[in-house]
Amino acid sequence: MTCSEGGARPWGWRHSAILADVSAPPYTGHMTPKLADYIEAGYSLTPDERLEAARMLRLSVDQDADADSADIDSAWRDEIGSRVGDILAGEVQLVDADETYRLLSAELASKRR
Repeated sequence: MTCSEGGARPWGWRHSAILADVSAPPYTGHMTPKLADYIEAGYSLTPDERLEAARMLRLSVDQDADADSADIDSAWRDEIGSRVGDILAGEVQLVDADETYRLLSAELASKRR
């Protein structure tokens, strides 16, 4: 029995005029060929092996994020040291927070006119 004869319809099927391109799996649309090949090869693994591969990949992403975080922390330490050095050398004028807000409010008000 076909779908038009009242048989079971595949999941997601709505109308015979709407046909999907089944030449490539839908998940490959935004992947590089290398990544698509890797994913496809992963299907030959057992479920436990796929879980372990996923866990290892996640750990590698976390390690990359930790490395980026260390670089950012280092850059901020350098920036803070530079700013403190400028203050101690008298190269910048410090402005009270209330005064800063007053100056910003005045500047914004003048631009609205």
